[in-house]
Amino acid sequence: MNPTNKPPKPSKPVVALAKVVKHDQVLEIKVKLAGEDVERFNDYQRAYQIAHGEPIEPGVLMLALAMEAIDSDRGFAAWRRTNPDKAA
Repeated sequence: MNPTNKPPKPSKPVVALAKVVKHDQVLEIKVKLAGEDVERFNDYQRAYQIAHGEPIEPGVLMLALAMEAIDSDRGFAAWRRTNPDKAA
């Protein structure tokens, strides 16, 4: 027990994903998760809600996580700089 005899306050989760801003243009992608991945995704969704104070739809969260991974990939960023042509 701590010196003040108060139970410890639960910590707010810290998620790397910033609060998501919805955009008008949407690309719909179907994703299937299985086993432990379902539990981990659901846990992340709950942690996001606690951290940012509002729920997030699974599809919006998955898109944000995918874009975060792409944005943080330095190798891809370097490749993109040297290959500026857009795909048809």
